[in-house]
Amino acid sequence: MNIVILSNQSFFQELKTNKWHTATHLSRLGHRVVFIDPPLRFKAIKNLFSGKHSDDSLGVIVLRPLRPSLLKDFTKPFPILDHLFVKYTAWKIKQLLGNDIVLWVYHIGYPDLVELIKQIKPIKLIYDLVDEYTEFPEYKNIKSWIIERENWLLKEADICFTSAPALYKKAFKINKNSYYTPNAGDFELFSKAVLGVPSDIKDIPHPRVGFAGALDDFKVDIGLIKKCAEELPKVSFVLIGPQRVSQGANFNSSALTKYSNIHLLGQKKFMELPQYYQNFGAYYIPYVLNDYTMGGCFPVKFFEALSCGLPLTVTNLPAYHEFKDFCYIAKSDNDFVRLVKKSLEEDSKDRRSDRQKIAKANSYDNKVKKQLELLRHL
Repeated sequence: MNIVILSNQSFFQELKTNKWHTATHLSRLGHRVVFIDPPLRFKAIKNLFSGKHSDDSLGVIVLRPLRPSLLKDFTKPFPILDHLFVKYTAWKIKQLLGNDIVLWVYHIGYPDLVELIKQIKPIKLIYDLVDEYTEFPEYKNIKSWIIERENWLLKEADICFTSAPALYKKAFKINKNSYYTPNAGDFELFSKAVLGVPSDIKDIPHPRVGFAGALDDFKVDIGLIKKCAEELPKVSFVLIGPQRVSQGANFNSSALTKYSNIHLLGQKKFMELPQYYQNFGAYYIPYVLNDYTMGGCFPVKFFEALSCGLPLTVTNLPAYHEFKDFCYIAKSDNDFVRLVKKSLEEDSKDRRSDRQKIAKANSYDNKVKKQLELLRHL
């Protein structure tokens, strides 16, 4: 199958998300995959001269399209040039894959989405809905446009995959070919034993409770992290990941650095994360409860942690409820602190084995195979 993935995140960023996992697993299954990075934005001007890049180890071809309208993503001061660049992108895709193309869309905010679809003329159009985009900080001033664009794409798509219960309900109202395919984890990578202790964690006292991911204030609850550190002073809380990833988001790390048992380690390469995870005693996902997280959030890190067998404490997001037997779901901030403590105290080999079994069942390999099966039965 010839598949084009239209992404809102770069293939080469260290923070690997569902788009990267889907592309690489499709490639492993023998499909020809072209991954389209977001069009050049002003903040990414360093990529101005980037064109096609082939990552030979993963078999995915990556295109980094240019767009003359640099200053604002959703204005068109150079409409003719924009149109020509879209035509060039479509031509390049057909040069690489031919005409029988399946277009797998994640990037609802792609400025020239409608025109690109017209130019490509895909034999199948997929919308993989993995976030509540209407609540993204960067889209707050164009929310009505995002809603209109998403509704249009839901109607046009031959099939829609959704990664969280609320997203499925929203999609199914418009497109009856919508399916719930929860976010998954890279079980093969995270379940393997990795020897050694990273140098920047070896002096951090046990027990260690870890988190790895984007540190943005519309996702991560700084107040809850502080509360954990204050009420569990003998526990070390480790945070790995870049700060302020999304446009318009914030993260006040200075509010955390005064705590001696909170450790901000910065961003790490994706392939290094299993070694960090395996040096944690437990894992936590201290997400805020807001319209974004409640409306469509199911973190990939959920099954990454379970793949390692780690006891896992989470806030009360709807996506977790079906997995309540394999994690600790907190109903309040006080409950979250209590459950973090409990997760460290009652861990066992049998519990770790059960977590790994459910993680294996929810691997990206299984998820992508299920999506392909649904696609074939259209």
